[in-house]
Formats: sequence, structure tokens, C-alpha cells
Amino acid sequence: MSKAWFLFPEIPQQVRRSFVIIPPPSDRPFEVALAELESIVDYLERGDLSLEDSLKSFQRGVELTRHCHDTLEKAEARIRVLTGDDPEASLEAFRDDR
Repeated sequence: MSKAWFLFPEIPQQVRRSFVIIPPPSDRPFEVALAELESIVDYLERGDLSLEDSLKSFQRGVELTRHCHDTLEKAEARIRVLTGDDPEASLEAFRDDR
């Protein structure tokens, strides 16, 4: 279990101390995991956290980073399959012909 207060900075500090269950990164969409990771980085960069909270936040950040990296690798693999893994394939600008 992890503290989720960094996701909701408007929550009073007394409530922040309570523990809540945060789903594992693998259960989260890429965009949600990335937003949570950015929030953690912001809080860590401020330097306002205790050592223990910093370590927990850092650990969660590592989990999210791995999840995001894995998601991007899977997307890259799908693109390789779609393009036939042709290293000479050229990129074309997207045209919306609606």
C-alpha cells in the first residue's frame, strides 16, 4: 500500500497520512501512469517530503517508469509489425482527409 496524497495535493495533511490502495502501474493506462509520475517528480523536486515519504514516492516513480517504458516498447513493436520492420520505410506526414 502507498500513500496517494501526491495525486491530490488539495487534500488536507491530516487526511494525507491515511493509507489508500493504489492500483499497480500495470493496471493503469499509459497517460494516467505518466501523469502520476510527473506529479511524483514535482513533489520530489520541491524537497518538502520527509525521507520516508521521498523513498516511497521514489519507489512508486520507479514502478511507473518501468510501466511506461514497457508500454512504449510494446507500442514500438506493434509499429514495427505494421511497417513490416523495414528500416528503409519512410515516414509520411499524417493527412486528415475528412
